[in-house]
Amino acid sequence: EVKAYFSGSIDANTIFEYQGKYFRNMRSVVVVGDKSFRNPPVIGADVEHTARSATQEIEALLEHLVYHPNTAPFISHRLIQRFVTSSPSTAYVQSVATAFRTGRYGRSYSGEYGDLGATMAAILLHPEARASQDAGALREPLVKLVHFLRAMEFEDASR
Repeated sequence: EVKAYFSGSIDANTIFEYQGKYFRNMRSVVVVGDKSFRNPPVIGADVEHTARSATQEIEALLEHLVYHPNTAPFISHRLIQRFVTSSPSTAYVQSVATAFRTGRYGRSYSGEYGDLGATMAAILLHPEARASQDAGALREPLVKLVHFLRAMEFEDASR
């Protein structure tokens, strides 16, 4: 069921309610040269500024970003870099992104979009993660240690 809140006629100021979420009847497109893009949501531009409207706009924006097609590969790539290797293959990233989207890897986890249990299982149990013992993320902790020692002005006692 969709509810519409408007005065007079449905126009750019009309607010629609669907499944407890509110949507404004406005689409603003910016054209620059031969490119065009949609403006991001604006919190309460022509409507009364309330905490409720701001919260709903922010939730709608966050939901849009979470479910964007690039979110799963982006998060997958960053998590693989953090936990396994700095240069994962495309197949590895896609496998982890699929686990993020479906909530399944090997066995079913929650089966919901964004399941981090399935995502981490895909990262750690993927054949590429277990294939090479020397290709892991060992260098980063060592670099952190060297930076810490330099910051503390460490000097080797044997010198």
